[in-house]
Amino acid sequence: MIGSCNGLLCLHDYSRFTFKLLNPSIKLKSKSSPTFVCFDHNNITYHGFGYDQVNDRYKVLVVVRDAYNFEETKTIIYTFGEKNWTTVQKFPCDPQREPGKLRIGKFVSGNLNWIVNKDAVSKKVIVSFDLEKETYGEMSLPQHYRDNNTVLYVSSNLIYLSFDDSNKTHRVVWKMKEYRLVESWTKLMIIPHDMLTWDVRPGRLSDALFISEYGVLLLRPQRSKLTVHNLNNDGGLDHRSTIFGEFAHLLHIYHESLVSPQWYVIYSVGISQ
Repeated sequence: MIGSCNGLLCLHDYSRFTFKLLNPSIKLKSKSSPTFVCFDHNNITYHGFGYDQVNDRYKVLVVVRDAYNFEETKTIIYTFGEKNWTTVQKFPCDPQREPGKLRIGKFVSGNLNWIVNKDAVSKKVIVSFDLEKETYGEMSLPQHYRDNNTVLYVSSNLIYLSFDDSNKTHRVVWKMKEYRLVESWTKLMIIPHDMLTWDVRPGRLSDALFISEYGVLLLRPQRSKLTVHNLNNDGGLDHRSTIFGEFAHLLHIYHESLVSPQWYVIYSVGISQ
């Protein structure tokens, strides 16, 4: 699962190089996208799923790299309901500069967003992709940003950024109160590390999956359990889930809906599927 939007989940079949949509609330699944083959051996780097509100279309963007020649990349996009993938302007970042990073784009206000290093000398920025215009944009990070264990995430259609302070004793959380307005970056909270759940692997902290303005924090684990903290109550642990496993870090927030667009070719699926 690479994303959730308006009650639809975007599922990626790694073995077949296809994508499909699923609405669990009404047990409906779309047909698979066409298979994409850009090179003899494809390696997916950056990708993301979101909604083009102007044209009422759901789209998935994929940056494909030649597994035998890392300098060769192609950026393609698929609009669900259409027959073919299309090639768009090349993604403005070399995936080799950030090996091993999770590169799923975060969807906000019609745009997919990633934190990237554009080149060897530049600072990190947020690169965005407008799903309607199919063009790229760029936003600066907060003035006091430090590149320490950074995570970009979305909650209530707003961008949040969290990273360790210079001493790596606290987690700093910033919120962009108005999308694309760099001046709207606001420091939301500072969380001592000892309030965060440590992962089973040394040096790995859990990070936020959801955060509210009222100090309720849902932590996303790397390999351990989901936890809910009330930061207004001295960071007390309110709940610990039973979820545990190697895929726990791939969790997404999902909102139920009855979305089923007219173009959406669907069929019923069982709960087990």
